[in-house]
Amino acid sequence: MLFYVAVYIFIFVIAFVNTINKNRKSLVFFLLVFLLICHDGLRWETGTDWDNYFNAFNRCLTHSLENFEVGYVNMMKLVRVFTDEYTIFLLFHAFFVYTLIAYIIWKYSPIPTLSLLFLYAFMLPLLGMSRQYLSLAICIYSVYFIFQRKFIPFLLCIIISFLFHKSSLLFVFAYFLNREYSIRTYQIWIFVAIIMSFSGIVQLIPTDLLLLAFPKEYSSYINTVDISLANKILGIIRKLLWVILALYLLKEKSKPQGFSLFFNLYFVAIIGYLLLNGSLLQIIVARGLIYYSVFEIFVLTYIVAFISKQANQKVYLLLIGIYYIVLLYKNIAFYTIGNYNCFIPYKSCF
Repeated sequence: MLFYVAVYIFIFVIAFVNTINKNRKSLVFFLLVFLLICHDGLRWETGTDWDNYFNAFNRCLTHSLENFEVGYVNMMKLVRVFTDEYTIFLLFHAFFVYTLIAYIIWKYSPIPTLSLLFLYAFMLPLLGMSRQYLSLAICIYSVYFIFQRKFIPFLLCIIISFLFHKSSLLFVFAYFLNREYSIRTYQIWIFVAIIMSFSGIVQLIPTDLLLLAFPKEYSSYINTVDISLANKILGIIRKLLWVILALYLLKEKSKPQGFSLFFNLYFVAIIGYLLLNGSLLQIIVARGLIYYSVFEIFVLTYIVAFISKQANQKVYLLLIGIYYIVLLYKNIAFYTIGNYNCFIPYKSCF
């Protein structure tokens, strides 16, 4: 765990200095992107589903991989034509993912290095979900076409991401969120979602009906997760914390360019969480909503950039930094089984 903390603190210090000094240096940003590529690409036996993906890579030229989407299988085959080194594939994979995401961060985030810090904390617990990593990166990149209002290129991105992970179809609704809503609209959605969550109405949906909406390989995930009332309330408070801060920014007459779309995308994740957390559709909370919740890395940077007083900005940065490192520890600890954790220690290929 110390390795991850050290990387996090390193990125945090750079992001902190750049934010306070209002620096936007491309060299520093791209060096951090290079660090993340090496972090993911040079790992060995680290992250979830290591054995499944490692074995699939070794067998992709000789065996049928029916459980993997065709895009991912062909990507493995392409690399295997040139080399059988899995590390080369992981580096290629990481380069593809972080290049796409970094482009959107650099183009739209008001504080790119800070977004990279949040991205690291968000993505690390997903390390090993290789197909969805790729699919997520393509969906994030597709935001460019939402801003340009080009539906066909956007739809093409969704189709390509679908070839890597079927869950990316959930992101097709994102195209219609590039607009402004009233504060009251957001408040009503939150109120209705909380009421429906505590009413248990989602639990009344017949399981057989739910199974029709999911591919066969996901059917085993249709089950209820037992969450205590206290944890449910704490989860709601944690999720709404950034929303409350963002709503102040939405009240401004001259909102930063792009903020409304990023907030709307993130807001979908919040509503989905409020409605489905602890329900039969926990799989959507765990895997489906990441296509929307990832845009927290933009929303928070807009909030920090909006704070005018440098002293207040420093305090917010420290508080957010502490919040994310605690969340990072919690999400990695989730994978602990007995004395084993697939993330700890971090192992490299060297």
